[in-house]
Parts: sequence; structure tokens; C-alpha cells
Amino acid sequence: MSDTPQGPEWFKAADGKWYPPQGPTSVSPPPSSSTGKKIALGCGIPIVLFLLLLGGCAVLAGGGAKKAVDEASRQAASSDNEALSDVTITKCALDDNEFLGATAELAVLNHSSKPSSYIISIVFESPDGTKQLGTGTAILNNVGPNQTATDKASTLESDIRTAGKFNCKIASVSRTAS
Repeated sequence: MSDTPQGPEWFKAADGKWYPPQGPTSVSPPPSSSTGKKIALGCGIPIVLFLLLLGGCAVLAGGGAKKAVDEASRQAASSDNEALSDVTITKCALDDNEFLGATAELAVLNHSSKPSSYIISIVFESPDGTKQLGTGTAILNNVGPNQTATDKASTLESDIRTAGKFNCKIASVSRTAS
């Protein structure tokens, strides 16, 4: 096992490590059945590529690097503000699973002209908004233009069950073209 390939037949396993070719004495990579890792990679890769693109633009632009980065940040913020209007909380309640806290059911209508992926952060807070009781995240991939998709964002904070009333609030929405 290595962090880099040691030969042309080495392969990269789901744990991100490189392993030698399978043989009678070779070590088997650990099994992977985690959907969460696949989702994280599926969402993380476009973000990393976007950041690398920004960095490459900054290097190529030289003296105009700050302007290019500022413009990209402004466009991303504008896109996120537009994406916020794509998301609606359709239900805010305690989860049926007693080991979870609250759940916000979400509907996402992609108003953009391209298939898009969403990362939505939800905050569960006291009715007066002075105390954060928990957070949850929903990830939706490849939602087509004018297509609606649904998902749930749950908090693992089971203490919210004893807090009494609470509100669900959209903290942030990130939309990227798929």
C-alpha cells in the first residue's frame, strides 16, 4: 500500500491508497461499501476542480489575478443567491426515527438552464432564532432544468426532541452545473 503508484499495474482503491497487483501474496484492499464516500467524492471533485481552475486563472492572469478571483467569487455568490430560490422547505418536524433529531423535507426546482447538483445546509433553531439546535445537509445530484427533486436534511442532535418548538431555516445553497 502506498500514497502513490509504484508501478504501471498498481491500482487505486476506494480508500484513496495505491495497492500492488493482486497475486498469491499481495494484500487485498479494504472493502468499500460506503455510499457517503461516493457522494462526497461526487460532490467534492467538481468543487476541487473549480478551485484549481480559479487558481490556474489567477496564475495566468498575473497582475489581474485579484480581479479574476473577485469576479469569480461575485458570480458564485450571485449563483448561490439564485439557487436559494430553487429550494423550499416542505416540512419541518421531529424525525420518525427516535435516534435522530429534526428533519427538514426539501423540494428543489432547478430554475437554471443546465442540469445542476445542490448542496443544501439547513439550520434547526429556537423559534426566536437565538439558539442553534442542530444542522443538517442534503445533497442532490444532476437535477435537470425545470425538474423537481426532493430530499431530507436531518440533524443527529437528538437533544432537539426535548427543546420543544423549533424552526427549520435554509442556511446556504450551493448549485453547480453537473
